[in-house]
Amino acid sequence: MSTDLATPVIVAQLPIPGQPPGPLLIDGTHRLYRAWREGVPRLPAHVLTVAETRQVRRDVRLGPDRTWLNPPH
Repeated sequence: MSTDLATPVIVAQLPIPGQPPGPLLIDGTHRLYRAWREGVPRLPAHVLTVAETRQVRRDVRLGPDRTWLNPPH
C-alpha cells in the first residue's frame, strides 16, 4: 500500500445537544484501514473544534440527496 501513515487523519467534532461533541473521521479512511491491517495502534490526527467543523459544514445538514455534489432541491 502507498498510503502514508505519517499524514494526519482529520476528525470533525459534531455538536450533540446535552452531550460532549461526537467525533467523525472526515479524512483518512484509507490510512485507518492500512493501520488496522498492519496492526498500527495509533495514527497522527488533526481534530477540528466544533467551530472549525461548522465552517467546513457551512451549516448544511448531510443526508439523502444532500452532498456537495448533489445539493438539496
